[in-house]
Amino acid sequence: MLDASHEDHCSRWSGIPQQSLTLFHRQAIGIICRSMRIGPWNVPTNWDRMIVQGDPWPMLKAHIRTSGLATYDFDYLTRLVIGAHDNAIRLEISPSGPGLLCLRMWPRCPGDGDVMSRHPSIEKAIADYRGPPALLPRETPHG
Repeated sequence: MLDASHEDHCSRWSGIPQQSLTLFHRQAIGIICRSMRIGPWNVPTNWDRMIVQGDPWPMLKAHIRTSGLATYDFDYLTRLVIGAHDNAIRLEISPSGPGLLCLRMWPRCPGDGDVMSRHPSIEKAIADYRGPPALLPRETPHG
């Protein structure tokens, strides 16, 4: 697991409110910065509107101004996914308004366990995707 928290992405000089940040929140912010290849001062967001929750269900929610995410050129999507898998963080991306995407992140445990608490490695996720297709329900004849 990569530890993005050692990077100085979360300083008060970046405008990120410090009072309720945990190690998980710092890792999540680090993933956002690394995925966009920029420091927090250039991430197109308003850090003051970021939502952080602590125990029992830690979460980070940030609204990013972007026209979209891609997998290769301007590969923010690929980098977000890899960062989330490397750090066992569940990432959810949803629309948030004109020109905005909402990123929500929750910490998970790497490896096995119940579906609500575990997170697979990127290698496991790739193996699952490339494995045999899921069985689809049989079509019933009309008539």
